Amino acid sequence: MSSDLIYTFNASAIALGGVVNNPSRTVIPSLASIALAPTGGLGSMVVTSYNRDGVLFDTAYSSVRGEMIAEDVYSTVAEVAIDNLTVFDTLHVDALRATVRSRRDLNAGDDAEITFHAEYSGLFVDGFEIAPELDLELFEKSPTYQKFLDEVTEDIQGQGKKAKDHYRERFEWKDGDVPSPQDLTAKPLRASVAKPQWPFRGYKLSIPKFGKIRLGEVLLKPGRRRLSLLQIDFNKKEGFPIFNMADDGSTGETELLQQQFQPSAFTGSTSNRFPDSGTMSIASVEGNGTPIWPRSGGG
Repeated sequence: MSSDLIYTFNASAIALGGVVNNPSRTVIPSLASIALAPTGGLGSMVVTSYNRDGVLFDTAYSSVRGEMIAEDVYSTVAEVAIDNLTVFDTLHVDALRATVRSRRDLNAGDDAEITFHAEYSGLFVDGFEIAPELDLELFEKSPTYQKFLDEVTEDIQGQGKKAKDHYRERFEWKDGDVPSPQDLTAKPLRASVAKPQWPFRGYKLSIPKFGKIRLGEVLLKPGRRRLSLLQIDFNKKEGFPIFNMADDGSTGETELLQQQFQPSAFTGSTSNRFPDSGTMSIASVEGNGTPIWPRSGGG
């Protein structure tokens, strides 16, 4: 590889951050947020004993690392951990752990190999336990963007490549969400490390009077992946997810959800604190097999 080229590292991690409206706008700062220097190296951030704006946790830690591990081969690692997290007296997690690793061989094509690690422990919403079942193997065997597309699509006669039905349902993809090999647009592809969470169909959980929780959401682009263990879209008007449940939203499934999710935490003394709307990202890491740029001045 020419000495006139340099490698630009890119990795980041954030424990928590967002914006909520109740009804005034409140910014939840980016907590334990760290970005890797373009030249690589190490970085870390820790926040302890946090209790503000409806967010409470014991410890949040993030770290990033970037280095050349062999000639023309570069690696980045981004990690995040949160312990004993509570959000608006409703969502509680004993522990969250996420890691994204990237490996870029400059002599082996334009894409990077990117893999994940994820852990949930003691995840509760309004007292109901949610135990995500993870499928990291899909991303392990498809570490590049093209390999992922090859895995989740199939050739349909007369139509070209289309998303396989079970992935289409699992990730709740619609027509146009998955780009064709001839049209690799900048639009990120959304997937998840979480398998469908019964009694819901996919990885997006509709929680009455709380909003939607997206479990283990992955954003994929060529050479770039972001993993977020929890993404919350707050919405006090959220109803029971009749059309997203297993068994096509049967009466039995609806009654089951009504029994499991008793919205006691959304009324009474907590009503003044719980947001009407807003978004929050929790335990989010990104790795990027980044481009090579000319060395300025030829030096």
